[in-house]
Amino acid sequence: MQKIIIGIQARSNNTRYPGKLHKVIDGKTVLRKIIEAVRHSERFINRSDYNGQIESVLVIPEGDEIGELYKDTIDIYEGPEDDVLTRYSDCLKHYDGEKICRVTADCYFMVSHVISRCIKAALRKKYDYVSNVLVRTYMEGHDVEVISRPLLKWLDHVVKDPNHREHVTSYIKTSLINGSFPNEFDVCNIMQGFDLSSIKTSIDTEEEYKKALKMVDNMKKKILEAKKYGTYYL
Repeated sequence: MQKIIIGIQARSNNTRYPGKLHKVIDGKTVLRKIIEAVRHSERFINRSDYNGQIESVLVIPEGDEIGELYKDTIDIYEGPEDDVLTRYSDCLKHYDGEKICRVTADCYFMVSHVISRCIKAALRKKYDYVSNVLVRTYMEGHDVEVISRPLLKWLDHVVKDPNHREHVTSYIKTSLINGSFPNEFDVCNIMQGFDLSSIKTSIDTEEEYKKALKMVDNMKKKILEAKKYGTYYL
């Protein structure tokens, strides 16, 4: 039974759009929506015969107000603010997991089956790195990565550049391209049968938040219209 931690990367003091995770869309904050998607994936994997035990954690900077706001909703792990790689590495050690699944908190439109698909691949084939971002076919905002404990330990040891440490896994692609990635680690890139990589649904600016509001409002109008014709599916 492999233990996988789903770590939601979150912080309050975003420089580009402060407070974006507290913005409300259709009655839910951006952060609460991604927590719900993660929790749904957790329950699905734990109920299924995938030989995995999933635990969800909110991975935040030390002292961030998010911890107090969401402590009754999800486990909280606090770590260095600027060194997110260390934050994830220490989180995985703390929960004694074999792998950690990284998602970011600004992905309001994340759906649980995308998370589950990446976790299932990691469980079935025991890959060290499963990602749907090395070669994109999923929209930006559906980003999921699963990293094994040995690979995370290697990254923590070799990565010195603060920019790579802030982005956790960016050095993996760099090392794959320049040929310095160790052969002992197995990598899997998850793709879908159609390319949506040109679409961005993650929320980094006020304009993107307003766009998300319109998208949700338009969808609700279409659902009301569909009811006129009988059965509809969500």
